[in-house]
Amino acid sequence: MTGQRPDEYDEYNETDEYEAPPQEDAPGPSAADMERFNREESKYLDRRRSETRSALWKLAAGSVFILIAASMILGALLPAIIPNRTEDPDPNRVTATVSRIFDARTIGVQIDGVEQTVRYIGIDGPLFGDPLYESAVSTQARPRCQ
Repeated sequence: MTGQRPDEYDEYNETDEYEAPPQEDAPGPSAADMERFNREESKYLDRRRSETRSALWKLAAGSVFILIAASMILGALLPAIIPNRTEDPDPNRVTATVSRIFDARTIGVQIDGVEQTVRYIGIDGPLFGDPLYESAVSTQARPRCQ
């Protein structure tokens, strides 16, 4: 590095240039020491990054495991905690057996051994003699799953 002489020299001339001492003679760590330090620091930082990534993966895997285990435990315990409601939601509901089919809108049922006629409300089925009457009656006569 070249530069001007410091002011402390008596014979100062603006054309004279000051030469800095070579870098090897400068006080402090040498270039080799700095290179070795940088390599060691780089290795240390790489090791820390690797450890951090490893810790993050372990944390993520542990979190997923805990979530799955908690959902399985809740799935097993929830039915025991919350009772199953099997009572009929409508107390006026009556169980009946279909004994006759009059037409697409009217059936005969047995309720406690007594025959009664039931007419569907809100069903616009075909009347006797209509083209689809036989199809509607036969569909109504098919057994259904309960």
